[in-house]
Amino acid sequence: MRCSPSSGRSTAWRSSSAWECAPSVAGLVVALESWLREHRIRVSTSSDTGKAIDYSLKRWTELTRFLDDGRLFMSNNAAERELRAVAIGRRNWIFAGSGAGGRRAAAFYTLIATAKPWNTERRAAA
Repeated sequence: MRCSPSSGRSTAWRSSSAWECAPSVAGLVVALESWLREHRIRVSTSSDTGKAIDYSLKRWTELTRFLDDGRLFMSNNAAERELRAVAIGRRNWIFAGSGAGGRRAAAFYTLIATAKPWNTERRAAA
C-alpha cells in the first residue's frame, strides 16, 4: 500500500509536505501501536513475542515513516526481491575470470536491475 499525493499540490517535487496518507491507514497504524503497548505488559520480555514487540516499539518512528513521506513503501519487498538475485548469482560470479570481469558483470547486473522498473526491453540492446 502506498500513500497518495494530497489534492491541489504539485507532485513534481515529492516532499513530505506534499504527501498525505489515507486516514484509514493512519488509523490502523495508531491502533496497532496501542495494541502493541497494551499487549507488551502481558508478555514476557524474554519471549520471542516480547522481543518482537519491543523491536517494533523501539523503532516506531522508522516503522511509520511512510505516513509522512509518500515516496516510501510500507514494506521493503521490492528491495528484498532485487537482493535475492544477487545472492543467487553470487556463486556463479566466482567464474567471472578476473577482477575486471567481475566489475563488468556487476555493471551489467546494475544496468539490468535499473531498467526493470522502467519496463525496458532488456534484450533490445543485445
